[in-house]
Amino acid sequence: MYIITYFWPDIRNEKGEWDLHAFEPSIKHANFNKDRIGAAEITNILNSSKCGLALSKKEGAMLAVMEYLYSGLPVVSTKSIGGRDCFLNSENSFIVKASPEAVFEGVNNLIKKDLDPNIIRQNTLNIVEKGRVDFYNLCKKLSNTTNYPDYVSFKENVWGDPNGLDKTRII
Repeated sequence: MYIITYFWPDIRNEKGEWDLHAFEPSIKHANFNKDRIGAAEITNILNSSKCGLALSKKEGAMLAVMEYLYSGLPVVSTKSIGGRDCFLNSENSFIVKASPEAVFEGVNNLIKKDLDPNIIRQNTLNIVEKGRVDFYNLCKKLSNTTNYPDYVSFKENVWGDPNGLDKTRII
């Protein structure tokens, strides 16, 4: 198990490294990064994984879930408040009770299900694209101009260039 951690100043040890084991001793079996890691290393970790976990009770859309799904990884999630459920469905995830046993069972069941990562990724891209089109249409409807940009121009201006989020990553 590998836990990718992000900037949490309250879990740094005296060397300035993130120390997840000191913060949460019950997960001493898991590996984790001790400092910020780049996109290439995150990709390597995801490529060696069988599934992703989303276990927080309250969080926004959750960047990690999107990284899992874009990588073709199915997700085991506990019920949550905040939005990640917009992207999770019976074809890419299991929503389980918030207990170690339920998470363990969910992981084993997802691995046995042997989901096609290409289908997970493509379905996620389709969900995101639909959301973008809906957002574009709403903005166009609310606009007071008759010279509104076409969808392709709008998409490039709002969500960036063909290099994706790599240039705009904030964490």
